[in-house]
This record gives sequence, C-alpha cells and structure tokens, in this order.
Amino acid sequence: MAVSLLPIPSLFSVPYPYPYKTKTKTKTLDFKPFCLSLKRRHLNPPFELYCAPPSLSPSPSPSPSVLVTHEDLNERDWSFVEVEKADDKMARVISSASLPPSSRVLVALPTPSFVDQLIDASMPQHVVAYHESLVMLSNVKELRDEVRCFQGGVTTVPTKFSPFDAVFVCYFPGMGVSLGQLLRSHASLCSSGSRVVIFFEQGRETIEIHRQQFPDRVTSDLPELETLKKVASTNGFELIEFVDEPTFYVAVLRLL
Repeated sequence: MAVSLLPIPSLFSVPYPYPYKTKTKTKTLDFKPFCLSLKRRHLNPPFELYCAPPSLSPSPSPSPSVLVTHEDLNERDWSFVEVEKADDKMARVISSASLPPSSRVLVALPTPSFVDQLIDASMPQHVVAYHESLVMLSNVKELRDEVRCFQGGVTTVPTKFSPFDAVFVCYFPGMGVSLGQLLRSHASLCSSGSRVVIFFEQGRETIEIHRQQFPDRVTSDLPELETLKKVASTNGFELIEFVDEPTFYVAVLRLL
C-alpha cells in the first residue's frame, strides 16, 4: 500500500491524482508505491497520513482513502541521530567516496543535514534515500525535494535507479542487519569500483550512549577493522580507508 503525505484539511473522500494549490500554480500529487512524494513543513509527531492503493486502471470514480494516524504506523523517533554542527566531519565522509561528476548516490538511514551537505558538496545527478522513518524522509524532502525517498530497507529501492557510484551508510548500528548482509544487498545495486562508505560522524562513544537510551533501535556496533577486512573480502570488496576514533568513524570499501 502506498503512503503519501496529504494536507490535514483533506480529511474525507479524496480523488486521485490529488490536485493541490501552491502560491503560483496547481499541482497534482500522484500516488506511487513506497515513494514519499510531497513536502510538508513541521512534520513532527503526531501527524496524520492518507493511504491509497495505486491505480491499476483508469476509473471515473474516486479511489478509497483511509486515514492513518501516527500511532497506526508505529513510527519510531530517530531524531537522536541528528547533530547540530558536524560540517567538517561530513566533508571528510563525502570526499572519501571520490564521487565522479553526475554521480548516482544511495543513502541508507540518512539525516537531513547529511543529504543537504552531500548535494551541495558533490552535486550528484541522482540521490536515492531509504529509511524506516517517514518523518526522517519527509524532513529530507523538505530540504531537498529532488531526492527520491523510499520507506523500508534496501529492497524497497527500484533497480531502475542503479547502478550507484556510491552508497553512504549513515547509521549501521540501527539497520538490524549483519555486515555481510549489508554488503551483499548493496553490491547488486553498484557497479565495479563503486564505494560503500560506512560512517558515523559522532563515533563509538555516542553509539554506546545511544545503545543505552534506545536499545530497540541500536542493535549492533560499528564494525571493527579485522571484521571489515574479512567480510569485505568474502563479499567482493576491499577496504581502502578506515578511521576509528572515539568521536569519528568511517570505513570505505570498494567493490572489485
């Protein structure tokens, strides 16, 4: 079922494609599976959503809409990952990917500030992001409407956007997968020479704090050096850069 954000005044039967007015023109919101396609300001819980199935055939009658509340979605708060100022560290992370001009970039569990800085610094042709949180994705869309956002894991990303030149994994401890699963799932979306950048700009010290405060979201640790080397080699990657400081972590792997 597709989930799209609609203005709160539309609380009854809604035809789609759904027309809505801006200051300058009328636009049409087209429901697309798993794709967040409408910006909305101040999307902090609680908020309300409309869910409508994608159209399978032309129909003169409106499609049914169902009101879904924040509680129905079981939305978990991920705002603890965002930091106010980390521009220098973010710049180190972005440069480690060695992005070519007009690159295609995939971002896993992004924060809005990282996506914003990534686009400013490298001006990629396409940026695709995925996250379990609709709130985090809507905040990304608020800053950068051109980003394609998908709720869920890597399997929700359509293959039409691949191959990617780089993958940024912003918060590996919250992904709920092993390092091997992470590399295998993303390798199929990348071309030879692409880089997977696993990072956390606040480092291990902050991860330990998060683990104590949010044990349901922080389910693993940042990978150690020897683990990275072994798992990377098994899955067709090579480790080309590794920094593990108390307040900064980045590991860069290249697909062979």
